[in-house]
Amino acid sequence: ALKDYIKGIRSASHARQLVTLAEDLRRSALETGGAEESVGAALMRADSHILRLTEEVTDAEWKTIVEVTRDVEVGKSRLDPLFCTGLTDLDAKLNGGFRPGQMVVIAGRPASGKSPLAVDFARHASFKTEDTPGLHISLEMNADEIGARLLSAEAGVPLGMIVQNTLDEDERLLIDSRITQLERMGAPLYVADSVEPTLPA
Repeated sequence: ALKDYIKGIRSASHARQLVTLAEDLRRSALETGGAEESVGAALMRADSHILRLTEEVTDAEWKTIVEVTRDVEVGKSRLDPLFCTGLTDLDAKLNGGFRPGQMVVIAGRPASGKSPLAVDFARHASFKTEDTPGLHISLEMNADEIGARLLSAEAGVPLGMIVQNTLDEDERLLIDSRITQLERMGAPLYVADSVEPTLPA
Protein backbone atom coordinates (compact mmCIF):
# COMPACT_ATOMS: atom_id res chain seq x y z
CA ALA A 1 0.00 0.00 0.00
CA LEU A 2 1.10 3.58 -0.58
CA LYS A 3 1.05 4.32 3.14
CA ASP A 4 3.43 1.43 3.92
CA TYR A 5 5.76 2.42 1.05
CA ILE A 6 5.99 6.01 2.31
CA LYS A 7 6.63 4.83 5.85
CA GLY A 8 9.42 2.55 4.60
CA ILE A 9 11.16 5.42 2.82
CA ARG A 10 10.86 7.67 5.86
CA SER A 11 12.18 4.93 8.14
CA ALA A 12 15.24 4.36 5.91
CA SER A 13 15.89 8.12 5.85
CA HIS A 14 15.69 8.35 9.63
CA ALA A 15 18.08 5.41 9.97
CA ARG A 16 20.64 7.17 7.73
CA GLN A 17 20.24 10.38 9.75
CA LEU A 18 20.78 8.43 12.96
CA VAL A 19 24.01 6.94 11.63
CA THR A 20 25.21 10.39 10.55
CA LEU A 21 24.27 11.82 13.94
CA ALA A 22 26.18 9.08 15.76
CA GLU A 23 29.29 9.78 13.68
CA ASP A 24 28.99 13.52 14.35
CA LEU A 25 28.62 12.91 18.08
CA ARG A 26 31.69 10.68 18.12
CA ARG A 27 33.73 13.32 16.29
CA SER A 28 32.49 16.06 18.63
CA ALA A 29 33.39 13.98 21.68
CA LEU A 30 36.92 13.40 20.42
CA GLU A 31 37.39 17.09 19.62
CA THR A 32 36.50 18.23 23.14
CA GLY A 33 39.80 17.00 24.53
CA GLY A 34 38.01 16.28 27.82
CA ALA A 35 37.60 19.98 28.68
CA GLU A 36 34.53 20.48 30.85
CA GLU A 37 33.14 23.46 28.91
CA SER A 38 33.72 21.76 25.57
CA VAL A 39 32.04 18.57 26.75
CA GLY A 40 29.08 20.57 28.02
CA ALA A 41 28.74 22.39 24.70
CA ALA A 42 28.97 19.09 22.81
CA LEU A 43 26.25 17.59 24.99
CA MET A 44 23.96 20.57 24.35
CA ARG A 45 24.47 20.23 20.58
CA ALA A 46 23.84 16.50 20.80
CA ASP A 47 20.66 17.08 22.76
CA SER A 48 19.42 19.57 20.17
CA HIS A 49 20.14 17.21 17.25
CA ILE A 50 18.54 14.22 19.00
CA LEU A 51 15.44 16.24 19.82
CA ARG A 52 15.12 17.39 16.21
CA LEU A 53 15.47 13.84 14.88
CA THR A 54 13.04 12.51 17.48
CA GLU A 55 10.44 15.05 16.40
CA GLU A 56 10.87 13.94 12.80
CA VAL A 57 10.58 10.25 13.63
CA THR A 58 7.53 10.70 15.86
CA ASP A 59 4.75 10.67 13.35
CA ALA A 60 1.01 10.61 13.75
CA GLU A 61 -0.55 7.22 13.10
CA TRP A 62 -2.70 7.11 10.00
CA LYS A 63 -6.24 5.87 10.64
CA THR A 64 -9.38 5.84 8.58
CA ILE A 65 -12.40 7.63 9.98
CA VAL A 66 -14.04 4.23 10.46
CA GLU A 67 -11.12 3.08 12.64
CA VAL A 68 -11.24 6.28 14.68
CA THR A 69 -14.95 6.05 15.39
CA ARG A 70 -14.69 2.35 16.21
CA ASP A 71 -11.89 3.06 18.71
CA VAL A 72 -14.11 5.59 20.47
CA GLU A 73 -17.02 3.15 20.55
CA VAL A 74 -15.05 0.28 22.12
CA GLY A 75 -13.10 2.51 24.52
CA LYS A 76 -9.64 2.22 22.92
CA SER A 77 -9.15 5.88 22.11
CA ARG A 78 -7.24 8.58 23.97
CA LEU A 79 -10.57 9.77 25.34
CA ASP A 80 -10.20 7.19 28.11
CA PRO A 81 -9.08 9.00 31.31
CA LEU A 82 -5.57 8.22 32.50
CA PHE A 83 -6.38 9.21 36.06
CA CYS A 84 -8.75 11.36 38.05
CA THR A 85 -7.63 14.45 39.94
CA GLY A 86 -9.43 13.42 43.12
CA LEU A 87 -11.53 16.60 43.03
CA THR A 88 -15.04 15.55 42.01
CA ASP A 89 -16.16 18.90 40.57
CA LEU A 90 -12.93 19.34 38.61
CA ASP A 91 -13.11 15.80 37.23
CA ALA A 92 -16.63 16.58 36.04
CA LYS A 93 -15.35 19.68 34.23
CA LEU A 94 -12.58 17.57 32.65
CA ASN A 95 -15.08 14.92 31.53
CA GLY A 96 -13.57 12.31 33.82
CA GLY A 97 -9.97 13.38 34.38
CA PHE A 98 -6.63 13.69 32.60
CA ARG A 99 -6.00 11.73 29.42
CA PRO A 100 -2.94 10.31 27.64
CA GLY A 101 -1.25 12.79 25.31
CA GLN A 102 -2.49 15.88 27.10
CA MET A 103 -0.28 18.61 28.52
CA VAL A 104 -2.17 20.29 31.33
CA VAL A 105 -1.01 23.73 32.49
CA ILE A 106 -2.00 24.95 35.96
CA ALA A 107 -1.84 28.75 35.82
CA GLY A 108 -2.33 31.31 38.54
CA ARG A 109 -0.83 34.23 40.41
CA PRO A 110 2.24 33.69 42.63
CA ALA A 111 1.49 31.93 45.92
CA SER A 112 -2.01 31.01 44.74
CA GLY A 113 -1.50 27.29 45.43
CA LYS A 114 -0.44 25.93 42.03
CA SER A 115 2.36 23.70 43.33
CA PRO A 116 0.34 22.19 46.21
CA LEU A 117 -2.48 21.47 43.75
CA ALA A 118 -0.10 19.67 41.39
CA VAL A 119 1.28 17.66 44.31
CA ASP A 120 -2.27 16.71 45.30
CA PHE A 121 -3.00 15.48 41.78
CA ALA A 122 0.13 13.31 41.86
CA ARG A 123 -0.67 12.13 45.39
CA HIS A 124 -4.13 11.01 44.38
CA ALA A 125 -2.85 9.23 41.27
CA SER A 126 -0.07 7.39 43.09
CA PHE A 127 -1.41 6.87 46.62
CA LYS A 128 -5.17 6.62 46.41
CA THR A 129 -7.02 4.68 43.75
CA GLU A 130 -5.00 4.94 40.56
CA ASP A 131 -1.57 3.49 41.43
CA THR A 132 -0.18 5.58 38.57
CA PRO A 133 3.58 6.27 38.63
CA GLY A 134 4.41 9.96 38.82
CA LEU A 135 7.43 12.27 38.82
CA HIS A 136 7.18 15.67 40.50
CA ILE A 137 9.93 17.99 39.24
CA SER A 138 10.22 21.04 41.44
CA LEU A 139 12.09 24.21 40.52
CA GLU A 140 10.93 26.01 43.67
CA MET A 141 10.30 23.73 46.64
CA ASN A 142 12.97 21.28 47.75
CA ALA A 143 12.22 17.62 48.45
CA ASP A 144 11.84 18.23 52.20
CA GLU A 145 9.16 20.88 51.63
CA ILE A 146 7.28 18.60 49.24
CA GLY A 147 7.57 15.73 51.70
CA ALA A 148 6.17 17.90 54.50
CA ARG A 149 3.18 18.87 52.36
CA LEU A 150 2.52 15.25 51.46
CA LEU A 151 2.71 14.14 55.07
CA SER A 152 0.41 16.96 56.14
CA ALA A 153 -2.21 15.93 53.59
CA GLU A 154 -1.84 12.20 54.17
CA ALA A 155 -1.83 12.28 57.98
CA GLY A 156 -4.22 15.20 58.43
CA VAL A 157 -1.67 17.15 60.47
CA PRO A 158 -1.28 20.93 59.96
CA LEU A 159 1.69 21.77 57.75
CA GLY A 160 2.89 24.51 60.10
CA MET A 161 3.27 22.03 62.96
CA ILE A 162 5.40 19.73 60.79
CA VAL A 163 7.60 22.56 59.50
CA GLN A 164 8.04 24.11 62.96
CA ASN A 165 8.47 20.70 64.60
CA THR A 166 5.78 21.36 67.21
CA LEU A 167 4.08 17.98 66.92
CA ASP A 168 2.73 16.23 69.99
CA GLU A 169 3.07 12.48 70.53
CA ASP A 170 -0.28 11.59 68.90
CA GLU A 171 0.54 13.59 65.77
CA ARG A 172 3.96 11.98 65.49
CA LEU A 173 2.32 8.56 65.73
CA LEU A 174 -0.10 9.52 62.94
CA ILE A 175 2.75 10.58 60.70
CA ASP A 176 4.88 7.52 61.49
CA SER A 177 1.92 5.26 60.79
CA ARG A 178 1.24 6.88 57.42
CA ILE A 179 4.91 6.71 56.41
CA THR A 180 4.90 2.99 57.21
CA GLN A 181 1.77 2.51 55.10
CA LEU A 182 3.33 4.33 52.15
CA GLU A 183 6.47 2.20 52.45
CA ARG A 184 4.37 -0.96 52.35
CA MET A 185 2.39 0.32 49.38
CA GLY A 186 5.54 1.15 47.46
CA ALA A 187 3.75 4.29 46.27
CA PRO A 188 5.18 5.07 42.79
CA LEU A 189 5.68 8.81 43.25
CA TYR A 190 9.13 10.32 42.77
CA VAL A 191 10.48 13.80 43.48
CA ALA A 192 13.31 15.64 41.68
CA ASP A 193 14.36 18.93 43.24
CA SER A 194 17.85 19.38 41.82
CA VAL A 195 16.88 19.97 38.19
CA GLU A 196 18.53 23.03 36.65
CA PRO A 197 16.45 24.53 33.82
CA THR A 198 18.51 25.07 30.68
CA LEU A 199 17.85 26.03 27.08
CA PRO A 200 19.39 24.17 24.11
CA ALA A 201 22.28 26.01 22.50
